[in-house]
Amino acid sequence: MKSSSWCPRSAQNNETLSAAQRGRDSSGMDARIGINAEEGVVIEINVESDSYFADFVEQWDSTEEPARSLLRAENWMPTAIIAQLNEDALSDIAYINQGADGLGQLNFHFQDAENGFNSEPDWIGSIDTRGDMQLVDIDNDKLLDLLRVTGEGNERSAYFYRNQNGSFDLEQPNQVMRFSGYDVRLNVIPLEQGSAPLLNVSYYTIPVVDAIRNASINRSQLLFGSDDVGENQFFNRRPDSRLDESFSAANVRGLSEQMSLQYDIDGDGRKDAIFVTENGTLAAKKINEDLTIQSQPFWEYISPKTVFEFQVLQLNQDSKPDLLLRHGTTTTFLVGAP
Repeated sequence: MKSSSWCPRSAQNNETLSAAQRGRDSSGMDARIGINAEEGVVIEINVESDSYFADFVEQWDSTEEPARSLLRAENWMPTAIIAQLNEDALSDIAYINQGADGLGQLNFHFQDAENGFNSEPDWIGSIDTRGDMQLVDIDNDKLLDLLRVTGEGNERSAYFYRNQNGSFDLEQPNQVMRFSGYDVRLNVIPLEQGSAPLLNVSYYTIPVVDAIRNASINRSQLLFGSDDVGENQFFNRRPDSRLDESFSAANVRGLSEQMSLQYDIDGDGRKDAIFVTENGTLAAKKINEDLTIQSQPFWEYISPKTVFEFQVLQLNQDSKPDLLLRHGTTTTFLVGAP
């Protein structure tokens, strides 16, 4: 027999309660009783309380005059960031706002060792703010370059702009790459400390014939080196390696998380390919010198619960990689052994 116990709540004026715990008299309770052959009499009691954020978000008629909206998502702009944008080794400020022409405007404020920052930006550039943008050091010169990814449906275009000592030619990208797939992700990663960065591109495709026959989805991992680049470009035009995997209902658990090449799982100083297997375990493969990903994992952690997401963290000061694994409703921490 299953049961739930409860006790009366203290009076409303109980000053020992935190502010978040007060005002909860509108809580609702639901109880059910049942009988089954395995468990006998089963009593279920569910208690629900109003959210502390009730009425925090308001819905309104957008045609109402005057408009009462406090926030409009289409006017949101990314926050300012601190980054190294020119060659003086001082941290600078970059942000996007709306320019006089009504378009997006990229602004740089360069730091001066004596006077700090100017109130007006030292460099501005008009930019299309559609899509995703990030400042990242693509060519390993310690200056942040610009990567912008745009597109609709399963078509994505990536525009790369080189940092020219604190300025960009936003009219002419240094390189444009196009990909066809869903959930396209681009990551610029150095496999080892001090090595030339690589471009890792991952995405999903749905072959029409296979999707009809067995509901399969393909996942692709591309690695672009930089040993045969064109003039003033960043990466090779064709991938140095490609890994294609097919998933269906039989091994759908492997789709829960994209393969990641961002972490060094064994602490040897070189990044590894970490992924969730079709059995719901976490595994890692080596990346060869020719940038191909080995077919068999060199490491696998078999958890009693299926792994859906993972992160590699530094949870202590031993410089060993630690793991955070997310399951359905629980989280597991794995601390690396010395």
